[in-house]
Amino acid sequence: MFSPLEGEEAQKKLLPLLPNYIEEDTIVFYDEGKVYLRSDAALQIFNHLGFPFLLLSPGKIIPQNLRDSVYRWVANRRYKFGARYDACPVPPAEWKNRFI
Repeated sequence: MFSPLEGEEAQKKLLPLLPNYIEEDTIVFYDEGKVYLRSDAALQIFNHLGFPFLLLSPGKIIPQNLRDSVYRWVANRRYKFGARYDACPVPPAEWKNRFI
């Protein structure tokens, strides 16, 4: 499921575990009571997506500070790699159950 960091559900689940999470300005992945940030979050998401993304799992052997540097490099250039929107696009109706 997806939730905005400013949303009620994110505050309820993340504040006790990561009091300053809203200041992170990064991807946050919450799974069964654990919070993952930056490259750790991306790797966890890849695991949940399954094949072929699962093939990126060995990335965990790379030191976290190096992985996070690559994560930040990609994040800072994300609009070069994908589309940029003036506002958040509305997801298709069939995805409605994925958002909180």
